Amino acid sequence: MANTDDLKNLLPLGEGGKAKTWNLTTTAAALAAALGTRALLRSGWRRVTGDDPPNNPAASSVGWGDALAWTAATGVGVGVARLLAHRGAAAGWKKATGHKPPV
Repeated sequence: MANTDDLKNLLPLGEGGKAKTWNLTTTAAALAAALGTRALLRSGWRRVTGDDPPNNPAASSVGWGDALAWTAATGVGVGVARLLAHRGAAAGWKKATGHKPPV
């Protein structure tokens, strides 16, 4: 495992480069978190209801209860996952660089 000094040398970027790297890092972390959370939510929905979650909750063929439940579950789940991913990325950035991420 690399020590902290080695990690700090991995990002010898100017301020603009650090901001771009930070934006890329948080975007990738949020995307991975959202996709992973959505897969877990789908699995949980199947386990609880015995059916697949609605592909399009706005479709008239989907009941209001299922539409609202799926929309709320995905909204909250993905939102929390994105927050955790962002904070995790910030902690990793600080450990790697010794500084708070550029925001």
